[in-house]
Amino acid sequence: MVLAPHPDEVAVFEKRREISCPIVIERDYIMRLISILTQVLSRTLLHRKVYEYPKAHRELEGAYTSLFGMTGELLYQFSNEQLIEMFGNDDESVATKCYVLGSLMEEEGEVCQQEGEEVKGTNLSIRALGLLIESFLLAKHEIEEGHRGRIEGLLSRLVSSEIPLSVQERIRLYNDLKQENG
Repeated sequence: MVLAPHPDEVAVFEKRREISCPIVIERDYIMRLISILTQVLSRTLLHRKVYEYPKAHRELEGAYTSLFGMTGELLYQFSNEQLIEMFGNDDESVATKCYVLGSLMEEEGEVCQQEGEEVKGTNLSIRALGLLIESFLLAKHEIEEGHRGRIEGLLSRLVSSEIPLSVQERIRLYNDLKQENG
């Protein structure tokens, strides 16, 4: 004889499934974003090492389009605040998207600087810094290992650059959070 579960047990199980399913899907999505980012950055780095800058730009442009549904040029037109607003309401998801976009912009800034486009490279690096700090502030931890290192590297490279006040404020908050966490 097979016993059927009590209706209350079924309701509890269904409620747990409703709660955990979106979390699992969101976690899978975040892991996929990070995986794609790693692949794109690896390929772009290889292109940079052999001075294939147009290929590096195409790789990054493909990532912008496939991950964010917009070209890099269109993404650059939005402020960081507008991008964050477009990324949704879930802090973890928004933080990850900021991290991915910031990492892509950091890499594109590096490509531009190696090509001799100093101003564009610096501007992209400043945007990247703002997004990477924003992702750290939203998540209150590193999105992936090396997140803090990316921020610190950009801070040291941009030490003589004119940083907008909005990014300076985020840097201050980042330093405060860093001190709190040790």
